[in-house]
Amino acid sequence: MVSFPTKHQDLSYSSSIVVFGTACIVMTAFLACNVVAIGIKRRRKSSVGQRHPPASIITKIPTKPFDELRKKLTDANEEILTEERQRICNLSFCQLLNELQEGTVKPSDVLRAYQAKTLASSEQSNCIAEFIEEAEMMAAELDGATVKGALHGLPISVKENCTLPTSSWSLKATERPATVPEVLMALGAIPFCRTKSMYQPMTLDQNANAVEYLQSRHNETTRTQFATDSALVGSGGSPLGVAGDLLGSARLQALLNGCIAFKFTTNRVSNRGIFHQIKQLPGCKSAPALISRDVDGIAEVAKQMFNNRLMKQRDNYCSTQPLRIGYWTDALEDKPERNAVVKAKEVLEEHGNELVPFAFKAFDEFGHIGCHSCIKPIAVNNPMKKSQSGPSLRKTPTLSTDTKANDHAPHLGKTIGTINTTFEAMRFKLEVRRFFHEFCDEWRAAGLDALICPPFPLQAEDFSTESAESIPHVAMANAFNLPAGLVPLANAKENRPQNPPMGCSIVGLPYQDETVLRVMRELQAPE
Repeated sequence: MVSFPTKHQDLSYSSSIVVFGTACIVMTAFLACNVVAIGIKRRRKSSVGQRHPPASIITKIPTKPFDELRKKLTDANEEILTEERQRICNLSFCQLLNELQEGTVKPSDVLRAYQAKTLASSEQSNCIAEFIEEAEMMAAELDGATVKGALHGLPISVKENCTLPTSSWSLKATERPATVPEVLMALGAIPFCRTKSMYQPMTLDQNANAVEYLQSRHNETTRTQFATDSALVGSGGSPLGVAGDLLGSARLQALLNGCIAFKFTTNRVSNRGIFHQIKQLPGCKSAPALISRDVDGIAEVAKQMFNNRLMKQRDNYCSTQPLRIGYWTDALEDKPERNAVVKAKEVLEEHGNELVPFAFKAFDEFGHIGCHSCIKPIAVNNPMKKSQSGPSLRKTPTLSTDTKANDHAPHLGKTIGTINTTFEAMRFKLEVRRFFHEFCDEWRAAGLDALICPPFPLQAEDFSTESAESIPHVAMANAFNLPAGLVPLANAKENRPQNPPMGCSIVGLPYQDETVLRVMRELQAPE
């Protein structure tokens, strides 16, 4: 007797066929995507040499736009950087100020010396956007005048995302300059050049070529956009650089170029006139930053900017009273970063300070919500595939990265989110505020005056690599509105000749800028 399938059995057979067919289609599509991704990856590899030629091919960066200035600075012996100009550039920040105040050197002579040094630096690092023509007129006016201010005749470099009345910004003249350059000009400083900003030039009518390779001062290899104002200051082409700090941009660049940077407490110094290309970073505050070769120079400028009436805690910088300083090494796994903090601890103990271990207990959770606010602009460069901690993800085809990320969904759940509503933005700011109060409670419980910690949670072998892991350490100062500075440590560069110098990050509570500067001064290696 023949039995026919019932209606229920017929539906089950049909469902099985549909499920099996759908699974086959999905698997076929996944394999096809992987094949296409591998092909795209191979084509990108074959063309990477054409798009980014190795440093050995780039023998000399074109200097044609500055030939006119070069001719002006050339003497009868066809030299640009004469012995006298080299002597001026070799002076420390305070020595240079003293000679300008006493009239030993004229502002115009100092200006020409640094213009010549900057031309030499630009050949190596390609960091100059333009030379400010009005600088020569300003220096000539100061030559025959009485001392204008504490910074009389001091040349300074300004990053091109800071507005100036003497230069156009995006083909539009600005009515008022940025606050920091304006205050420095009132004290007698002379802005003489503008350095290139990251990613793309903002000064559209600049003389420099728009598409060129910026190089590292450390090992003279091509390093994309990191050799900017810090490269100029680090090579001696400028005694003082003015920039903005967002996510540690100024501090990290200064460390990687062997100089010192300091970020003020936000709102203690106005950030008016400083523009950033990443516009929306909820809970992360930008602040003006100063870059110099020594801490005393930054401290002297800060003193003059704040004025004696407002610099109420100046004694914290000059005081020799021992400090209680925390050191943070729990987040470190690589030996160079741990050694840098340990070396800094030993140096500070030699100055009579008390060092105690410290670790922010909620740091990991804070890192998740920090990436929550900035993961969208960073994801454009696909940091997951460039992550130092994920070698398996780096080898994964681009189109299948999202599929593999599903396995890490619990870990990345908070990170890859976005803020779309006002309620979410307010909740995010409240979360940042809660972490800040927890941080302050732990700080006060430990009785700290300052904190030293690593700038990177990983070894910075190649600082052209975009890595999301380095964000929480440097962004904490921006998110919590803390004054912070970075000091390169000479004794932490042992056995690392081809790598960027290691350094130590110093942070303090809000409006304790002078205490941070004092710790930076004690950490600075004597020349």
